[in-house]
Amino acid sequence: MSANIGSKRNAPPPRKASPTRQNPSEELTFRQKLDEIKKIRLSGVATLNNIAEPSRRTHNEEPIVPKQVQTVTGVKTFLKSFGTWVEVVSKSGKVYYYNKKTQQNQWKKPEEWLAEEMRLNPPLPVSVQPSKPPEPPSIDSTPVALPEVPKVKLKFKPKKKIGKKVKKESRIPLAYQKNPLKESDSESDKEEKGSVSAENVFKEDENESDNCNALSKLDREDEIGHIDIKLSNPKNEEVSDLPPSEDKRAEQNKIEEKFKPNASGLTRANNLVKGSAAQLAYQNISKVPENTAIYGDGSTLLTKTETGNDTYFTEYNLPCCLKRCKFPKEEDVLHELKINKLKKRNFFPTTSHPGLDPKLAYLAEEAELEQFYAELKNYNHHDRLLTSRMNGVFVYKVLDEIWDRYFHKFQIKIFSGVYLECRPSGYSHNDELIYSRTGKVCGYKTFPEDEVRCQAVLQAWKKDSCLCVYANKIFTVKRDDKRWEDDMYEIRKFLEKNGY
Repeated sequence: MSANIGSKRNAPPPRKASPTRQNPSEELTFRQKLDEIKKIRLSGVATLNNIAEPSRRTHNEEPIVPKQVQTVTGVKTFLKSFGTWVEVVSKSGKVYYYNKKTQQNQWKKPEEWLAEEMRLNPPLPVSVQPSKPPEPPSIDSTPVALPEVPKVKLKFKPKKKIGKKVKKESRIPLAYQKNPLKESDSESDKEEKGSVSAENVFKEDENESDNCNALSKLDREDEIGHIDIKLSNPKNEEVSDLPPSEDKRAEQNKIEEKFKPNASGLTRANNLVKGSAAQLAYQNISKVPENTAIYGDGSTLLTKTETGNDTYFTEYNLPCCLKRCKFPKEEDVLHELKINKLKKRNFFPTTSHPGLDPKLAYLAEEAELEQFYAELKNYNHHDRLLTSRMNGVFVYKVLDEIWDRYFHKFQIKIFSGVYLECRPSGYSHNDELIYSRTGKVCGYKTFPEDEVRCQAVLQAWKKDSCLCVYANKIFTVKRDDKRWEDDMYEIRKFLEKNGY
């Protein structure tokens, strides 16, 4: 099939007319719609031709082409200009004026431009100005009488002076009160409250409501206060020389001191109310030997060889001996020293070799430590919580069964018969000491009491660093021998002060 290049394509054959419809009304409607479609198509072609060739419409009219000018900030498009001044729009949409010759920018329209506009558009003369519209006809402004509406009158009750209401019980004698109030010792308070006598006891207070009826006055003989009950004092009790009023006040002050919420330990036990169940129980327990009260019958037969140690305290209560740590309290370490003195432990002393050279004794200690670490690093003893905190590094628990056989290797001697025993929370597979405080949230540094405990563990285990694990952070505590010497001096002073 050959085709001439550049030749025009032949027009398609004309469309065949649609067949006529049998119903004449339908045929008429179809013809009308077809004529409308032809008119719309013809009008659309005409408008397109007019848009495509505007020069055919008017020969003298020129298209409006926006002009451009080079400014300091770049090329700008403008439509208005006067002389060397151009009206330009900024990026933010504000109109400003630029001088092409002097390259000057300003927001206000130049004066010569304004003068030219005034010349082309002069203001209208005064005579030509349009007159004001005529005023509307005046309306009679006389007020119209309205029917009177009855006014609502509101009555407001005046405010009563609200004073401090005194409980009715405070005006009743102490014998009739459920909860008697404490008498103030200051004279100023007595003057403000006023003295209470038999005449004004049952008088109504000024601040109380008027509807409340005053109580009927009682006879003085009906009050309990006039009865003087005299009991025979036992021979063992001492009779106080103080007047009855001062004696009651001293006894009341003594009772108040006994039940202070902050009192604890021996101070609270010595201030119990005489004859109470707690005071009798404390007397019975204090008569029993301490080791029997703590560990039961048969503990009195325990000796030093059976318990394995004179006495010791753990690194947890070590901060009690130091002034810079406020927690725990001093009573905790003293209580632990008493209890641990009689605690029975599975202590197995090391076997001695009579023929071994003393210079080679360290080899036996190293072998014993290797045996301890071998028993400690057992997969069945790993701590899942600390292992997850250490990013997969195995952390092993220091079990009681292993610790009871090797605790003497990790004790620091303070005095003869008094030791500091340091047991960490775990031991990692990378030979790192772990001290866990996962129940606490820490800031940018460790707490002072935890710093002291880590230093004690480092001294007992003879390591250079220890990991202190908190709930949110992990800190590395370095060994500080100089600080430890100061702590040991303070510990010895504390124990000497308390009889150790």
